[in-house]
Amino acid sequence: MRRSYVEDVGPLAESFLFLADRAQHLVEIRARLRAGEIVVCDRYADSTYAYQGARLEGAMPDPIGFLRRVSEPWLLAPDLAILLRIPAELGMRRIEGRAGHVRFEDVAFLRKVVANYDRIANEKGFVVLDGEKPAEDVAARAVRAIETALTRSRTKK
Repeated sequence: MRRSYVEDVGPLAESFLFLADRAQHLVEIRARLRAGEIVVCDRYADSTYAYQGARLEGAMPDPIGFLRRVSEPWLLAPDLAILLRIPAELGMRRIEGRAGHVRFEDVAFLRKVVANYDRIANEKGFVVLDGEKPAEDVAARAVRAIETALTRSRTKK
């Protein structure tokens, strides 16, 4: 997978590789759900839509809609989605000293990704947290959102 964005196979092929990777992860997610486990993903389909939607911008009309239509038949809808919202510039500052940057780590590109995440979060009713706040505050808010979702899930059963 990593080779696809190091060597740049192009936005469309790259999108299908990310979708294939997501489909492969679903095998394990489904197995864990069947076993009654709680599954937490640090990135899921909406991440693919945000990033690959930015990569496909200009290559086709409505890239996010395209990615959704392609993956919809096999995708599991999450019970909860949390977006840690930060500006692209802050994201770049946070990875400044890290070696091995990839093409996704560009402020202009990340601005498109942020806009895509905002669009997706508004459409789907994500819990949006201010990622500029102290890490302890963000973590506490995320835990509260998860606990609320779990409580709701238990009362539905």
